[in-house]
Amino acid sequence: MRKDLEKPTEKLSLEKTQWLLEHLRQMYHHRKNTENGRKAIKKMARIILYDASETRPANYVSKKANNLCKSVCNNLFYLTPPKQRTLKEKVPQLSGIILEHCNTLSCLLEKIFDKKENINSILKKDLLTAWITKEENYDLNRKGYRNKRPGGWEKCYQTCKISLTPRARSK
Repeated sequence: MRKDLEKPTEKLSLEKTQWLLEHLRQMYHHRKNTENGRKAIKKMARIILYDASETRPANYVSKKANNLCKSVCNNLFYLTPPKQRTLKEKVPQLSGIILEHCNTLSCLLEKIFDKKENINSILKKDLLTAWITKEENYDLNRKGYRNKRPGGWEKCYQTCKISLTPRARSK
């Protein structure tokens, strides 16, 4: 087993992410803001959400992804995409998986900017990720779930027969 795959890292904390998104939302809704300004703000928020999700443990691992990588890693939950990109040449099994946002970033941006939902709640309950195989990701995209998840992400994953194991909650 490779020990370098099992050390969690968190570069962008929940508090920093929340602070950044709250200030971007204020800028977005400022009365003097233009349409181009709003697009740029959403683009920045997308980058922040992406970075925040890349530097923390995954919430779920699909059974297929786990089976594909179990010979090299005991715990995919703590594999981050930067580690995966660095190691996949040496560990070919890692090329077969990707970190997928359970709720699409478009959906999260809509909740933050259009619906003005609580950002802390979104970060804790809705910014969910799962390690899945590239084939499972292809199935999601083929069925039209790339940018939207009608009926919720869980239903979309069930439709694509993606079986997920949740990360154990710390007490």
